[in-house]
Amino acid sequence: MKLVILLLLGLALSQCYLRTEKSKYSILKHDSASSGIDFNTFSNYQDVVTQHYDLYWTLDLDNRVVKSQIVLEMQSKTNNLAEVNLDMWDQKISSVNFSENKNDQNQTELKFESKTLSGEGEQGQQLKITLAQKISSGKTFYLYIDYSFGDSANAVSFLTPEQTSTKILPYMYSQCEPIYCRSMMPLQDTPSVKSTYYAEIIADEGINVYMSANKTGTEDFGNKQKKHIFENSIKIPSYLVAIIAGNVEEKQVGDRSFVITEPDMMPESAKDLEDLEDYLVAIEDYTQIPYIWGSYKIVIMPPSFPFGGMENPLLTFASPSIITGDKSGTSVAIHEIAHSWTGNMLTCGNWSNLWINEGFTVFLERKGQISLFGEDYMVMDSIVGNSSFVSAINDFGLQSNYSSLYPLTAHVNPDDSFSTVPYEKGYQFLYYMQSLIGEDYFQDMMTGWIAASTFKSVVWQDFRDHFESYVNQNVNNAKQILSKIDWEVWVTGPGLPPAGPLQQIHFESQEQADAIDLADSWINLKGNFRPQNWATLKNYTPNEKYVFLDHLYTRHAAINPKLLELMDASYDFTQSTNYEISYRWFQTCILVGYDDNKQDIFEFLGAIGRQKLVLPQYKAYVQTGQREYAAEVFANYYEFYHPIARISIEQILLS
Repeated sequence: MKLVILLLLGLALSQCYLRTEKSKYSILKHDSASSGIDFNTFSNYQDVVTQHYDLYWTLDLDNRVVKSQIVLEMQSKTNNLAEVNLDMWDQKISSVNFSENKNDQNQTELKFESKTLSGEGEQGQQLKITLAQKISSGKTFYLYIDYSFGDSANAVSFLTPEQTSTKILPYMYSQCEPIYCRSMMPLQDTPSVKSTYYAEIIADEGINVYMSANKTGTEDFGNKQKKHIFENSIKIPSYLVAIIAGNVEEKQVGDRSFVITEPDMMPESAKDLEDLEDYLVAIEDYTQIPYIWGSYKIVIMPPSFPFGGMENPLLTFASPSIITGDKSGTSVAIHEIAHSWTGNMLTCGNWSNLWINEGFTVFLERKGQISLFGEDYMVMDSIVGNSSFVSAINDFGLQSNYSSLYPLTAHVNPDDSFSTVPYEKGYQFLYYMQSLIGEDYFQDMMTGWIAASTFKSVVWQDFRDHFESYVNQNVNNAKQILSKIDWEVWVTGPGLPPAGPLQQIHFESQEQADAIDLADSWINLKGNFRPQNWATLKNYTPNEKYVFLDHLYTRHAAINPKLLELMDASYDFTQSTNYEISYRWFQTCILVGYDDNKQDIFEFLGAIGRQKLVLPQYKAYVQTGQREYAAEVFANYYEFYHPIARISIEQILLS
């Protein structure tokens, strides 16, 4: 245990400089003129751009090593291009070669060096490649980079057979958003660059492989290995490159939709996700733009997956926590499907503009909810989302630029700024704009925006130009309407939206009021008695239960352990199989000091790796002076967590 604490103290010292950098940049003024630049790439993407790349990987899952080659097809955008700078992160680069034509046998070996740039935080390194000859503007050329990577890659999680559900074969999966693709391959790791790709992946027999691309073939390779061949002919940014390799199978559940997971998880997963086709149709109906990707495949991932979902085209990843048996977790699937339009077809140009992906996707998701489940469902989901948003901005601080829709990510890992803010504040901004021009006009405007921006990387000023142009051309009283939108305050301003919290934009419901009243009744009785209507909660929808539990969390200072003991005896929250209920309940238990379920919380933190579900518990332990115990829990489950989750937990323990 002392070793764990000493390790954490050492990490704390090493983080001091990074924190100084973060605080320095958190008070910089927003510069609208530079908002199209990606400050989180070390590549010279404005001088040269990747059009396409080929990947050749040989997976050694037992030893956690991937022997690799990437072939980059690049086009110069400037005269006399003398060097190519790429993003990388700790790969072992063995050689870099150049040719004017693809697969030319007369390749030129190039000089290269990798270096960590001063003051750039945890963002990897720059790979500087010196060209043997200067390249003129518009000319295409090819770079061949031989390298390898292993379990130090932040994008990749290698699992032993024992860490999988079937416990038969090892498993590997990736998570590249925002800047972790550079740990799997040297490339231009920026959402400003979109490329097509081709891949040949060699893996042991029995290991099935999928990527965010169409699988075009599987061949025997000898040595008890198979070659899996993929091609994605639609240009995507690097953060959408994805791979899984393990004991997984595929089942079709709709005309265009498929579920992929381990065999023992398939029956329950396929049942909960049997309505995927309906979700696709709902978003198509609202956008009036067909789904362009062909099939839709969703992978129910191993429990360590750090997010609820990841919108990789042709291969959505989703946490097993969304499989509840009653389909109450499937809004995640609707959200990821909506990304097929906003995020994947059109993409934010840099990580300060993440709301262009996420806020718009939440908006489409909730339009889908209305058509699928009704207006009341959407309202409750918006209320729950607003609660998480308010919690996030309180964590950052009301004046932090991370509570704005344009967080400053220069010189820091943009992952530090990720939260529910771009999702919910972005959604509320769009909802506010819709309230000004009406739903029909707004839908028409959105269709035009998506169509005009497809295959592009865009920033918020692009959307502003489109919106204002549409309103001026189509809506009466355009000048008066546009005067009601303060774009700078909404986008770059920190804290709550200028229109106020969500309930001030008229999102409220009787169900919300009833859930809050019941929670207050429990609190007022201090654990001496149950409220007279205590049993009504058993008939609540999941979203209504979330409102109830969120209100308990908000008022945890007024709660005593005796109250939570009686509540647990009444509702059995500790034994809930709904992870969304569990994490809300457990964080309040820790804050209040209710210890009867301490072992249950310990086991929960090692059963799921989704950050939304586990970070609140670690934060609560730190808040209540239990940092050392939290470090023990983290050390126990360190190998279980994905590298991205490890980084987040370490930051909490060092806070």
